[in-house]
This record gives sequence, structure tokens and C-alpha cells, in this order.
Amino acid sequence: MKPDFEYEANKIVHRSLINSWRSFTKKTLLLKEISEVEIPSLFIFAENDIRPSWSIKQISNLISDSSYIEIEGAGHYIWLSEKDKLGEVLRSFINRFSGLLK
Repeated sequence: MKPDFEYEANKIVHRSLINSWRSFTKKTLLLKEISEVEIPSLFIFAENDIRPSWSIKQISNLISDSSYIEIEGAGHYIWLSEKDKLGEVLRSFINRFSGLLK
């Protein structure tokens, strides 16, 4: 399921984002910096996403307090195809810290 966007994609902005991302991912110490993240992190992946999961799993494994969750049956637009499951996963993660927020 692909969302119906109200506006067409801006090709100039899209190209700029791609170029910026490519530059960022070529940072020599990027993986080392990611491994030093000390914030609880949650990585959610859609089982039927058009992109492979290996890079998300790799980043999740670099962060000590990190979780990787793959939502079965979800497609690339996970918030459309499996919004209830996504909501459950997010609420569960957030609830881990509810006592810290008071």
C-alpha cells in the first residue's frame, strides 16, 4: 500500500537529501560514534520492506541498550499497513521509561 500524497515529491530536495546521506555515511568514525550512543534505542523494521534489514540490525547491534523489532506482514509504509502493531511496539518501548518521566 502506497500513500496518496497531497504534494508531488520535490526532486531538488530529494537529491539534496540523498547527497547529504551519502556524505554522512562515509564518515570514517561513523560506526564508532554509533557504538558510543548511550541512549536506549528502538529499531523497527517491516518484514516486507523493499529495503534489506541488515543495516538496521547492524546499527542496533552497535548500541548497547538497543532493541531490534521486525513487524511481521508490514510493508514499507509500516504506519499504514500495520499501524496497530506499530503502536503496540512504540507504546511498549515508551512505557519502559514512564517512571523516569515523572
